[in-house]
Amino acid sequence: IKSGEKIAPREIDEVIGRLRGVAAAAAIGVPDPQFGEDIVAYVVLQQSAELDENEILRHCVKHVGILKTPRRIVFIDSLPMGAVGKVQRSKLVEHYLDASAQEAGQCAGPVITHETVLERLTKIWAQVLGRERVRPTDSFFDLGGDSLLALQLMYLVEMEFAVKLPFASLFENPTVDWMAKSILSRRDGNLPIHPSCRDGSLPIPLVPANNDVPPFFAVYGMENVRAFRTLASRLRPGQPFYVLPALGLDESDQTYPDLETMASAYLGLIRSAQPKGPYYLGGRCMGGPIAFEIAQQLLRAGDKVALLVVFDSRAPRLKDDDGHPRAGDPRTANMSQATRPSSHRTFTQSLARLVRKKYRKHVRRIPELARRRLSGQSVRYVTRLRAANKTLRKRYRATVYPGQITLIRSANFASRAAKDHHIPGWRELSGGGLVTHMVQGSHTSMFDELHVTGLAQRLQDCIDKAREAS
Repeated sequence: IKSGEKIAPREIDEVIGRLRGVAAAAAIGVPDPQFGEDIVAYVVLQQSAELDENEILRHCVKHVGILKTPRRIVFIDSLPMGAVGKVQRSKLVEHYLDASAQEAGQCAGPVITHETVLERLTKIWAQVLGRERVRPTDSFFDLGGDSLLALQLMYLVEMEFAVKLPFASLFENPTVDWMAKSILSRRDGNLPIHPSCRDGSLPIPLVPANNDVPPFFAVYGMENVRAFRTLASRLRPGQPFYVLPALGLDESDQTYPDLETMASAYLGLIRSAQPKGPYYLGGRCMGGPIAFEIAQQLLRAGDKVALLVVFDSRAPRLKDDDGHPRAGDPRTANMSQATRPSSHRTFTQSLARLVRKKYRKHVRRIPELARRRLSGQSVRYVTRLRAANKTLRKRYRATVYPGQITLIRSANFASRAAKDHHIPGWRELSGGGLVTHMVQGSHTSMFDELHVTGLAQRLQDCIDKAREAS
């Protein structure tokens, strides 16, 4: 039983046994202080087979996921068998515990070195990214990593080294070499460590600061760091671009009772990089309402907001003093119309259609999580985090923003006129007027290599016009 989930050893035996060169395999559960039990697999190789531990681990990640992937592969000449031909797993457990105790006695005293940490880290990186080999200078994101895989990586690093690194540190220095230094500095305190590892969270400069040009601050959701990294690289050279790390991705992070409190925390991060305005802000998905509230708080504090951009983000509802949705809210009106009985659709049918729509919205992420082979614990955590963000958005009491709002929409979403409530929602919230731009792609692909150049040009034009006006 690992992390509260029951795992059948035979499933792992069969997966490893399908590898060419494997004569027999037996998985066992061994005591683990963090997860209760963890998995170790004993493997007997055929003669002249050239399999190594990394190849077997990659095969397991691909077919059973990281949660069921053994922590370690132990090669053995033969498996202990009982009288009826069954593997005696209890003897394998005894063998592993004895070997572990012997290794612990031999290793007691010597200080862990940078080279040993690098060796162990490269195995973890290769396991998470599905790569045969990872070099110390390789970038996590260049190898295909994203926020969800980064969450899984940090989970495995903490399990292996008993050191918890801040989630944001990976995005500032996404290499194995720097992670090894960060781990050693936390264990020994004698190596330099980036400020993001000491302070927990700082704005991540995707493009370094320039004293002559004010930076653009972007708030990302859980999966948008890589997208903003691509966008920042397509802006005019010398345009500073900061990404605000997602608060709450570390399980030890503070929880926020409302969106206003979370925006206040983000505002503190922004002021740490730029103490005075004018400020240039943007956000996508959940980051849109957060950027909106940050701008509101900046204006109330007497600072100037030169630009507020929302990327294909749904507007928060404008509410009255009692906290109820304002009459005339396009989304409220659409829902009322959809649930109104008609000659062609009864009220019950309409309600069932809305329930199915909501259900699909929540579960459509499950295949993606399964493809990424996240552990059960990480999947549950990501699901809870998404639910918490949805609750914050629902509770948020938006007020009219006195300045101008710029909405950049994807063409695919804008073409779905029946569901395009972006413009009415943001227009109602914008006291200084709403400026809209359309770019090619969908809500997701607008940040992809194929369309991001056009998006970057639009954003750069908005920044330039706002700078001239200020």
